[in-house]
Amino acid sequence: MSTASCVFALHGSTVQAQPDLSRRATALGRFLGLDGVAIRHLPALRLTIGRLGPGPPLDGASLIWGAPWGAISPSNDVVLAAGDAALRGQVGMGCTISWSEHRARLVTAPSGPVALYTAARGECQAWATHATAAALIAGHDVEIDWSLLPEHLAYDFVGGGLSFVRHARAVEPATCVDVTPDRATSRSVWPARDRWALVSEADAQRHAADALVASLEARVARDPQPTVMLTGGADSRVLAVALDAAARPFSAMHWGEDGWPDAQGARRIAGALGVPLTTSLSVRVDSEMIEEFGAQARWTDGGALMAPGRRVWPEGAGPILLGTAGEVGRAFYYRSVSRGREPRDRSEVAAHLQPRLRLPGAGPDAVARATSRSAGWVDDAAHSEHEGWRLLDIVYAEQRVAHWGRIQIPRLEAALIAGFAPVEVMRGLVSLPLESRIDDGFARRFVEIRRPDLALPAPSVPTVPSTGLRALAGRMRTRLRPVPPVGPDVLLRALWAERPVTRSWVTDYVLATPIAADVMGPRWVEVTRAAFLRGDPRAIA
Repeated sequence: MSTASCVFALHGSTVQAQPDLSRRATALGRFLGLDGVAIRHLPALRLTIGRLGPGPPLDGASLIWGAPWGAISPSNDVVLAAGDAALRGQVGMGCTISWSEHRARLVTAPSGPVALYTAARGECQAWATHATAAALIAGHDVEIDWSLLPEHLAYDFVGGGLSFVRHARAVEPATCVDVTPDRATSRSVWPARDRWALVSEADAQRHAADALVASLEARVARDPQPTVMLTGGADSRVLAVALDAAARPFSAMHWGEDGWPDAQGARRIAGALGVPLTTSLSVRVDSEMIEEFGAQARWTDGGALMAPGRRVWPEGAGPILLGTAGEVGRAFYYRSVSRGREPRDRSEVAAHLQPRLRLPGAGPDAVARATSRSAGWVDDAAHSEHEGWRLLDIVYAEQRVAHWGRIQIPRLEAALIAGFAPVEVMRGLVSLPLESRIDDGFARRFVEIRRPDLALPAPSVPTVPSTGLRALAGRMRTRLRPVPPVGPDVLLRALWAERPVTRSWVTDYVLATPIAADVMGPRWVEVTRAAFLRGDPRAIA
């Protein structure tokens, strides 16, 4: 139950093709920095399964990446026999590959970061936990789809089921692929309309809270002491308080220096709960950073957000809890404009994603690409049958949590727990009244009930005004819609301080490559270089 490997499957393979597949897998292991290749060919199924990196032998145990089943590891027989209801019962993130001699099944968790990609070539179809692996195992050369660069630069990820790797697509959540010798048949075991069915606003707080507590128990029940990645904010505080209320021993960790406000907040929370807290900030030396950018980009299929920092993870096998998906219930894409008129159709919803304002200096083609792609996210979210602000909450869950969240997943032996990602938790968060979604209402009430001494500060956003005032505010804001705040980031500034070699590489090589100007436009290159040289690391990060 780790993310320290890459697992894959190839349908349509033959015995004669095995030597070439083995060579590709070995090359892929070197590319991803993984030692060890385990491959098993199932001739009756025309299926090959494999793993790069550490793990048990490929015998009777399912291949599991992440911890989709919580604290348990089901056998091949259990997964192959599972009905849709059992498959919907997955509470963690990840994917599973199970097989017998005559049948196989690939299953993705119902929610959370993307865990499986697929690519096809001719009669062969491949699946893998990395987009690069899916394309290469299917028989393609690895190519970057540079047309997706504007989307990535605007939102920090490529969404809409795609990846930076040409030919590879993300497999949807709650997908079951049944493999027989003749075909691979894919279906959804939990359609979006049902996953996102609202509970009543009056019951939403209780629904989300009960689902969170139950899912945490299922995800940490049999594991050693877990570690909460703690900040001074709302989401990780809720996780810590939930474990404390359940009398579950745990420790806490914070990436940062003791004097930083967020680290001080984490220390105050840990002290009140009586749990040990470790704070650390390990910064790579300048000479290591360029190589690390490459390694992270290869591991994340194009993302390298934290290359300057060396993530120090807790020792031991206990699960690590992250506040992932908490902002599904915190109006991430519309908090600052929620007092205006609620968007009435998909085009107005998509306008709040603000692609133009996120790409200062970008050419019209780049802006058009980002605009089209983000509008597609809204169209995808409309399958939930929601509208208005809630549609943006679905976009956050299905795009940012799924795709940006995937970029954040490290190579780690311990189980990663995406705290708020289970479907029933997010369904409750989306169902909250608007007032609760814009003032951290879920976290505020959850903590106040259980640990009033750790209550969150007063809301920074005023309560929702009357309908008439909201309409007036909406008209006034139409031309002055603000960009989401991206102010000084103490962590990023610390990571980029005193990096002359890497800074020169960014300005003189990365931004000077012809592809940057061709795709984004010369003006974008100038604006980005100037901002980066002024000391704004977000200009390039």
